[in-house]
Amino acid sequence: MQHILMPRDNNNQTIPLLRYKTNGCHNVVINTSTANSVSVASSRIISIVSTVDCLFETGDVSVVATANSHYLPAGAYLDLALGADFAGRNGFHDNISVLAASSAGYVYISERD
Repeated sequence: MQHILMPRDNNNQTIPLLRYKTNGCHNVVINTSTANSVSVASSRIISIVSTVDCLFETGDVSVVATANSHYLPAGAYLDLALGADFAGRNGFHDNISVLAASSAGYVYISERD
């Protein structure tokens, strides 16, 4: 995998912005009883937003969000790095698991390029 380089502004400073990956959008139905997982194995950064308060975890294929997972309030937009190894994919999280906190809804996950 090649390194991801940020675009630069007129002062040659990096701009923390990545494009959305083609076919990299996941619309996930979530509820309060069962966590749903999505593979994001080809991305280093994802963006997530939910229509309801939710809980999430990133990790390998066995990751499962629980009541003790990271909280994301409804409507909050979060850019999330999945790892920091620029030499390869070692240590990168390949999956995200989401669970509704109090009512059913949708989570939108966008892979970034």
